[in-house]
Amino acid sequence: MTVERVELRYSYWKDLLETNPSYGYATSNGLLIPCNYSQIKSMNYNRGAVYSDGFWYYFSDDGELLTSNDYSNVYEYSLSLAAVERDGKWGYIDISGKEIIELQFEATRPVINSRAWIKQDGKWGIADLSDFIPSDIKHYKELSHSKTLIQPDIIVDEIEFLSTTTELYLRRGPDITYETLLVIPKDSDIGVHGAFESNNEWIFISYCGIKGWVKTTTV
Repeated sequence: MTVERVELRYSYWKDLLETNPSYGYATSNGLLIPCNYSQIKSMNYNRGAVYSDGFWYYFSDDGELLTSNDYSNVYEYSLSLAAVERDGKWGYIDISGKEIIELQFEATRPVINSRAWIKQDGKWGIADLSDFIPSDIKHYKELSHSKTLIQPDIIVDEIEFLSTTTELYLRRGPDITYETLLVIPKDSDIGVHGAFESNNEWIFISYCGIKGWVKTTTV
């Protein structure tokens, strides 16, 4: 069953910033999770997360709750792992919601190309998490897309600048299976350059001179 976040059309992305909407998830058969949440994460690997009463919770594409722990901060799944934080300590959960890497670090970041930034004792380093990623997931990632940056077929006449309301995954193409180029911090300025006429869920933007794609409802 394919699950998609409830989206607004591309032409309304600016209204999204101004109306403080509530979010949920939907399938082709209707709502999976009601639109009762002020924040949600994009559905990656058929896993999503909602923010409720000050904490984040993950669930599967059939609506099953995967985590009962109260996570204060989380990231979307990347290569079947998600970075999570509780009581100031970060670690990772796997696709089942199990804490596969102990919450022991000062900070962590999403997994990119089987590696992730991890902070400990005030210093950042790169950890190789290959041993925690299923081989079929790694193989799919390697074959999914080329290194080409997908170009938009709609170019705006005048670049519009927006401020992000949450962290954004800047991707090489307009789909969550494309490579993540970087994570844009919250409250950053981005420029909107274009979109696809046939796909109103993504926009082509630039951040610090780097161009790529972000989902319209995460801006």
